[in-house]
Amino acid sequence: MKKYIIILAFLGLFLLSACSKSSSTESVTNEQMSPNLFSTTKLENESSSSNISSTPTASDTGLLSPMQTFKSVLLNEQTLLCTDKSPYDDLDHEWNGYLNELAYDSNSIKTPQFAVVDLDGDGISEVVLAIKDYNGFIILRYKESKVYGFIVSYRSMYNLKADGSFMTSSSSSDTSVSKMLFIGDTFFQEDIVNSVGGTPDITYYMHNKPIDKDTFDKHLDLFDCLLDVEWHDYSKQAIDQLLVDSTDTKNVPVLPKSDSYDRQNYLDSLAYLMDLRAYYNISLEDQEEVNSNARNYYNDCYNEMNKIFQLCLEKLSGDELEVLRTTQQKWQDRYDQRLSEYFSEHNANNMKDLVDQSVYYQLGDMMLNEIFYLINLYYNNNFYN
Repeated sequence: MKKYIIILAFLGLFLLSACSKSSSTESVTNEQMSPNLFSTTKLENESSSSNISSTPTASDTGLLSPMQTFKSVLLNEQTLLCTDKSPYDDLDHEWNGYLNELAYDSNSIKTPQFAVVDLDGDGISEVVLAIKDYNGFIILRYKESKVYGFIVSYRSMYNLKADGSFMTSSSSSDTSVSKMLFIGDTFFQEDIVNSVGGTPDITYYMHNKPIDKDTFDKHLDLFDCLLDVEWHDYSKQAIDQLLVDSTDTKNVPVLPKSDSYDRQNYLDSLAYLMDLRAYYNISLEDQEEVNSNARNYYNDCYNEMNKIFQLCLEKLSGDELEVLRTTQQKWQDRYDQRLSEYFSEHNANNMKDLVDQSVYYQLGDMMLNEIFYLINLYYNNNFYN
C-alpha cells in the first residue's frame, strides 16, 4: 500500500489541476477458500494537426474499426471521455473533450510521442501517449465504438515493453513488473512479480505468492530482455502508418474471441469492488460509514474470490487441479501470516477488535489480486504469466 499511496499522491496533485478543464466430483465443488479470522476550443497539440487530412467524421464512428476510431481521437476530430479514476485514488474526475484540450495549470498537456500496444491481452491494442518531461502517460482504450482515456503517473508505468508489461516503483525496494487490467471505467495494475519492504527485510512475490530473491531476479532479467515498445513522434505520418487494423493483433498473444469477451465481461462485473475500494482514501466524517464500507469491501472480495475459485474447481482436472490447490494453499498461508501480523500490530484477538478498519481494505486487496489470478486461470489466459 505504501507504494500506491506515494505514487498516487503525486498523481492526484497532477490530475486535480488537469480536471479543471474539465468435471469435478461432489467433494470438489464443496471446497472453499476460508480466510482464518481467528474466530471546448481546440488547442494545438505538441505536433500540429493543421495539415492533417480528415479521417471519417465522428458521426460515422459506429462504423469505424478500433484503429480508425483511435485516429479520429488522435487527430482531434472526435472527443473522448478521460478520467483519473483508479482503485487507489480518492479523486474521480471525468471530462469530455478533444485530446488536445487536456490541460493543467492552464497549460495544455503535451504528448510528443505515442505507442501502440496491447496492454491487457484482449487482442485490441491500446494507444499510450507519453506526456512531455516524464509527467506520465495517457492510455487510450477502445470500447464499444468509443475511446476512453486514463492518466497514470510516470512511475506507475515506466519501461513499457512490446508485450504490454511495464515496471512500477515507489522506491528502490518497492518494485514490480506489472500488466494492466481494465475493469468498468477504471484500471488496475496487476503485479506479476514484486518486492516489498526495506533493506534487509525485503520480501518477494510472484502473483502475490512468496518467492525467493533468485527467482525474483530471474524474472527481472527476463523482463529486461523483452523488446521495448516502439515510441513514435506524434504526427500524421506515424498515425497513418501505425493505426491500421492489422495492428490489433501484431506481436501479441490473442485469446479466442469468446474467451476474451467473456473474461472482460467478468472483469467488468467487478466494477463495484473498484468503487468500494476507492473509498479507502476518502475522508468521511461518519466513522461508522467508513467502517461499514471497509467491511463490505472485505466481504464482497471474499465472496467473489470463492465464486471464481469454485468455477476453477469445476473446470479443472488432473494435474491442473492439483496445481490450483497447491497455489491456493500458498495464498492461504500468506493470508494467515498477514492476518496474524495485523493482530499483533494492533493488539487484537479478532477482526472485531480492530479500530483501524484499513486492515479490511488491505486483506480485501489480497483477495482481489487472487480473484484476478483465478479469472486468468479459469479462462486459460497466459498473458499475465
